[in-house]
Formats: sequence, structure tokens, C-alpha cells
Amino acid sequence: MGRTPWSARVALDPRPCCLLNHELFDRIAAARAKAAQAVRYRLAMLERRLRQQGIDRTLGTLHRRIGRGLQQTDEHESAVHARRY
Repeated sequence: MGRTPWSARVALDPRPCCLLNHELFDRIAAARAKAAQAVRYRLAMLERRLRQQGIDRTLGTLHRRIGRGLQQTDEHESAVHARRY
């Protein structure tokens, strides 16, 4: 069984044309809202990822700095210990 062509469905539809236009505008508005929601979601996920990367980078820098500080402390302790003996 084939589908009724669009022009035949419109011609058989007893509703006025303005109702059909209203339905079309409602569908367009719904599609726009859905697209806007998808864009907001994508931007939120990207923001989250960028924040996480920024935090990871900052933590890495902090860990390296602490490691260098601990190494310098060890070197100074070794130098003090070498001078004593």
C-alpha cells in the first residue's frame, strides 16, 4: 500500500491553511529549541573538559614544583651533612 502524496493529504485536510502553517511554525520552533539545547549541552561538556584539562595542567605544574623543592631540600641537607663530617 503506497502513501498518499503530500499534495493529496493537504487537499483532503479539512483544516484551514493557516492551521497547517501554524503547525509548521510549531515544528520549526521545536526543532530550533532542540538544536539550541544540543548546542548548550555540547558547550557545557566542552567547558567541563577544558576546566578539567586546566586543573590537570595546574596540578602537574604544582607536583613538579613540589618535586623540585623536595630535591633542593635534599641537596641542601646533603651539603650540610657533608660539611659536618
